[in-house]
Amino acid sequence: MKHYPKLSTTTALLALGLLATACSPAPAAPPAATSAAQTSATVAAVAPTAAAAAAPAATAVAQAAPTLAAAVAAAAPTVAAALGAPEPPVTLTFWHGMQGAQEATIKALVEDYKKVKPNVTINLDFTSYSQNALQQKVMGAIAANSTPDLVQGFPNDTSAWFDAGAVVPLDDYLKGSNGLTQADLEDIYPSLLKEGVFPQYQNKQLGFPFNKSLDGVMVYNAPMLKAAGFDRFPATWAEVETMCQKIVKPDVQCYVIQPSQSRSYIQVFAHGGEVMGGDTKTLSPQFGPGMEKWYDREKSLIEKKLAIVVRDFSWQNEFAAGKVAFSATTSAGDTFIEGLVKGAFEYGFAPMPGESAAGGMSISGTNLVVFKSTAAKQQAAWDFIKWVTQKDQSVRWATATGYLPVRKSAAADPAYRDFLAKKPRFNAVLEGLATAKSEPSIAAWSEVRTAMGDVENKVTSLTASPKAGAEELVTKATAALKR
Repeated sequence: MKHYPKLSTTTALLALGLLATACSPAPAAPPAATSAAQTSATVAAVAPTAAAAAAPAATAVAQAAPTLAAAVAAAAPTVAAALGAPEPPVTLTFWHGMQGAQEATIKALVEDYKKVKPNVTINLDFTSYSQNALQQKVMGAIAANSTPDLVQGFPNDTSAWFDAGAVVPLDDYLKGSNGLTQADLEDIYPSLLKEGVFPQYQNKQLGFPFNKSLDGVMVYNAPMLKAAGFDRFPATWAEVETMCQKIVKPDVQCYVIQPSQSRSYIQVFAHGGEVMGGDTKTLSPQFGPGMEKWYDREKSLIEKKLAIVVRDFSWQNEFAAGKVAFSATTSAGDTFIEGLVKGAFEYGFAPMPGESAAGGMSISGTNLVVFKSTAAKQQAAWDFIKWVTQKDQSVRWATATGYLPVRKSAAADPAYRDFLAKKPRFNAVLEGLATAKSEPSIAAWSEVRTAMGDVENKVTSLTASPKAGAEELVTKATAALKR
């Protein structure tokens, strides 16, 4: 098959004109001669010359016609684009787990994208993150060979989906014609972008940051703490204990423990431990001792009546009613808490305490993950990811939902600075991003998290000792990592 060089729009239009001229009918005959004699003489005189001239011209046209026709065919898309021909329609299915203001905002963004890309239709499909419902739905779709085009995925789930052969690496799209510049890449917070990079798969970028938040955020009633003599939230658990002794009353609780794998993960580090060893298959020797210290801390606070355990989000109602001094949450939970507090009192954010200093926070939330389909759908999915994470959309998403802006330029934008002025508690979240920990992005981590949840429930129910709980967790986590 012959390959013809790409033509510019001007060249393509010229080719069309030449071919049309070459193939058009001969010009009309000249006016009738004034006499038969004159006509005969003229014909006799010009016949040899005309014949000689016509032969090469005819040959040239015959030779040029196939080349021109092929060139015109090759240039047809360029010409069509230049003339404003519509792009072919593409329909994407986007599975998400957003609720409340978050769902309303993603719907509005999708509607606005339709104005930018009229040929792209994005159908949103909600499934809750609770009880791993969305993750399990995706695995079922993979088994049935009926996957969506775009999904919000946690890093460990993304690893499992990639192992199943369903996920498209984004590296080629990042570097493609509609990719990101070096300035774009430097504008995205490194810790957030890194959450989508998987070392065990040759550092492929399998996800792109979108609804990212920080977990291990202590949300506290500022007037209640001030009445106890604390102008800031304590940095250590020893200070927390002192403060709670001044706050607890028959009708007021100090600290509500809502068991959480992410917060236990943070506290391993906050109590001098580490999580992973030198690879993705091995736990650090410090994992067990770190978890035991954390479990002992929870048990002590519960037994001293300085903390109670609530295994759902009902504590938020008690917090809003002024009956709870503080608890741990995610920064994205602010929209729900703010809606309950309704301005009744000032509340703030702070990092979780640690053994000898502030314990910090962990990166939470999901990335946008593209699933294998057609080239057109995969490109359209990436194009949407690029658009929805640009500065203006990032500002809009962050201010409406409480999620982090994924770009530094978005955090510096006047609209977001105004948001911070109205909600100064979020300054602690942005500051925490610099040192926030990421959980391992490996498929086995889902099983480890399940074990962490089971064991913490036993310890906080006082049905297992901290030592027995830590030993059980190490055994289950070690087995999961080896599989």
